Amino acid sequence: MATQTASSNIFVYQGVNKGGKKTTGEIRGTNQANAKALLRKQGIVAQKVKKKAKPLWESKKAITPMDISVFTRQLATMLKAGVPLVQAFDIVADGLDNPSMRQLTLDMKNEVAGGSSLAYSLEKHPKYFDDTILLEKLSYLDAIELAYFGTSVIHPKTIKPLQNKNINLHVKSFVDPDAPGTVVGNLSYSKLSPSFIFKMDQVLIRTSPLDFSFINEDNLKEIFGIFSKHGMKINLMQNSAISFKMIVNNDKRKLRLVTDELEEKYKVAYQTGLELVTIRYFDQSTIDRVMINKELILEQRGVQNIELLIRDLG
Repeated sequence: MATQTASSNIFVYQGVNKGGKKTTGEIRGTNQANAKALLRKQGIVAQKVKKKAKPLWESKKAITPMDISVFTRQLATMLKAGVPLVQAFDIVADGLDNPSMRQLTLDMKNEVAGGSSLAYSLEKHPKYFDDTILLEKLSYLDAIELAYFGTSVIHPKTIKPLQNKNINLHVKSFVDPDAPGTVVGNLSYSKLSPSFIFKMDQVLIRTSPLDFSFINEDNLKEIFGIFSKHGMKINLMQNSAISFKMIVNNDKRKLRLVTDELEEKYKVAYQTGLELVTIRYFDQSTIDRVMINKELILEQRGVQNIELLIRDLG
């Protein structure tokens, strides 16, 4: 039987606010007592607080740059209209379609309501709100590398025909098409600014032979065959003498099929609620920034790329 490691604490609450009105919602906390303390800071007297139940195979929708763009525009509109900041967070959250973006908005609301500044709240989520810069040029090689690791702007099949014909690709923003864009082509440079790719809601699967023998080529062939059979892509893999680790997207249906079949011949354990971060042209400062309030589960490092499997400590 596969075993799971817990990863997050979200509590649902019912209570009374400063105005004496009944209120309900969700809040993150390390435990029930911590959640109640955070609510008191917001002026809410909690009448009922319990940990939010979640399914065995929980699936989160990734937060995209468009989600962030919609959030920032709507929040700016609310503030410009004179809506108080905490109330503005609630209004914006109610109108968001992506559950993950809605939860992030409510987390920031709770931080601000608890006494943090808006700037501090944004800084606590560097993967979504950071000092971004425009890459004015990008080589075909870097474009393909970034696409392989998960960027969703350019499909690799778009790049290769252009490279064959030595045609530059000009990438523009849908939000602001008049702004300067990025030129992708047969370009050269010594080094780019670090680029970050975040894959949320990842699952780490650990397999090892039942008889405690070494992982060999036949084992790997069999394991890859099972993943291929069920159409599940492996985002990162790492092996040792007696175990093989794979990081995959949390696709509930495929994950169940894969782990069920693996368990027929292997000892299987899994851990959900993880993030896979890839940094191209990394340095120690970029690693340190990503690792704020995170636990490192697994690391894979190359000359230009580093991949970090991490868990949010809340």
